[in-house]
Amino acid sequence: MSNNGPVNEGSSATISVTAHDAAGANDPLTISYDYGDGNGYVASNSHTFGDNGSYVVGVKVSDGDG
Repeated sequence: MSNNGPVNEGSSATISVTAHDAAGANDPLTISYDYGDGNGYVASNSHTFGDNGSYVVGVKVSDGDG
């Protein structure tokens, strides 16, 4: 996982994630992001923060098996 940060308030941050199916299957992977500002998980890998500060970003990857 990487990002283009740090970023300032009102500027967008973009997260890049590389993932593979550990079971070796070719199930499509779904990646979602929680930017740590109270909005929960979303599909977009780009986010604009409304306030300066430090945020812990969570990334969730799931496949057809859950």
